Amino acid sequence: MQNVSAHQPELEHRNGGAGLCAVQLGAEVGVSPADRLVQSMEREVVRKRGKIDANQTEIVKALRQAGATVQSLAAAGGGVPDLLVGFQRKTLLIEIKDGSKKPSARELTTDQVEWHMNWRGGPCMVVNSVGEALAAIGIEVQP
Repeated sequence: MQNVSAHQPELEHRNGGAGLCAVQLGAEVGVSPADRLVQSMEREVVRKRGKIDANQTEIVKALRQAGATVQSLAAAGGGVPDLLVGFQRKTLLIEIKDGSKKPSARELTTDQVEWHMNWRGGPCMVVNSVGEALAAIGIEVQP
């Protein structure tokens, strides 16, 4: 691979410190480093960061109290579900919607629908409440 260090300061500035990874990964054979840089910048997609629903904190708290490990993925954006949850040696993804909002406000975004359609891993559940989140990991809550 040719040295592209001359482009590093510009790349770090535009990619938020990502350095040369975007240029080096998936580089095409026979393409100059400068052209790779331009192609990389043209392909760069500015993703909208995911919003955290009003009920996410209480859902995370309830899942953890039930013994689950929970990792927030909300900052990933791009349609990625809100939570990565591990419980009783099983892993699932959870998309949180705020059950207090009207049904149209709880629909999946276009990015979320696309992500769900393309996901080839384990289940991704959509929940609107603590009860639904607990049910997703197999814990039934009495009303």
